[in-house]
Amino acid sequence: MASTQFEFRADLDTEGFEMTPQEIASVETEIDHLKPLVKDFPTQILHVNLAYHANTRSYEVKLALVLPGQTFATANSSDSWHASLEKCVGKLIRRVEHYKAVMSGEPQHGHLVSGTEHELKPDQQIDGNQVNQAVESDDYAAFRKAMIPIEENLRDRIGRWIQRYPQIQSRLGERFQLDDLVEETFLMAFDRFDQWHPELFFGQWIESLIDPAIKQIIRDPEGELEAISFQRSWQGE
Repeated sequence: MASTQFEFRADLDTEGFEMTPQEIASVETEIDHLKPLVKDFPTQILHVNLAYHANTRSYEVKLALVLPGQTFATANSSDSWHASLEKCVGKLIRRVEHYKAVMSGEPQHGHLVSGTEHELKPDQQIDGNQVNQAVESDDYAAFRKAMIPIEENLRDRIGRWIQRYPQIQSRLGERFQLDDLVEETFLMAFDRFDQWHPELFFGQWIESLIDPAIKQIIRDPEGELEAISFQRSWQGE
């Protein structure tokens, strides 16, 4: 039986500047990295928005990837639209990889591993070799699996930490879930892994990223609160 071919569609909007044909081709080349990852989804639409802010001389890139029953979104700002686009595409790739792993029955928030119940213990240690290999291979799904032993403790810690931010806590359960913040913190740890110094326990270092992750959401309440909703468990809608 022949496999079904689905169409990848993308649209590009710019604000505050005009792009040359060569620059548009560069955007197309960058977003092509997403195509193999989503080729089996019947709906695959990518919205790309590039905006130049003259007052700060910076570019803001926003991406929204629409898949069946799920939208993944992210944003980044810098003095280079291309650098921001690369970061956004990279983050989308990691989010979709984890999403597909959850859909296929891989570890979902630490409850199941290859169909076997996984008991979480506070004193359980992570596999350092597995973490290093995942980062070196740029494999977020493998990194995420390695984080299972500390996930429950991190969730509890975030639950207490978020009480410092009433404007975020008030939206908990309505706009996003606690698991969304857990995922955002792990994504930040994956992106900043080269900043971890061995003299600090790895779990402590990840906990140090909780506040930056939450503050990132506060700085961009509309964009980030929309963006993190992608990490909710697949419900089969």
